[in-house]
Amino acid sequence: VNVPLPAGTASDSYQKIFDERVMNNLDQQKPDFIIISAGFDAHQKDPLASLNLVEEDYQIVTQKLKSIANKYSDGRIVSMLEGGYDIQALEQSMLIHINELQIK
Repeated sequence: VNVPLPAGTASDSYQKIFDERVMNNLDQQKPDFIIISAGFDAHQKDPLASLNLVEEDYQIVTQKLKSIANKYSDGRIVSMLEGGYDIQALEQSMLIHINELQIK
């Protein structure tokens, strides 16, 4: 699911759009597994995407995707690093994402 977002999109708007477009789509599709293309360039410190997400947004999204994987695919989920160009924001966001994936 590709969801273009306007520059400046922040946490509340992002999470609302994510629920409406991505989560609803996944509930309809009932996937056999989830593949996450984990890009962190939407972080507010990252110069590329001009979005305003924070580390907790990645944690929340990971929790939501895990819930879909648990609901429809016996927890089958794969995550691949795609991007993030502010090293500090990438490190913090990626650690939160990985830690959330490890929680049963």
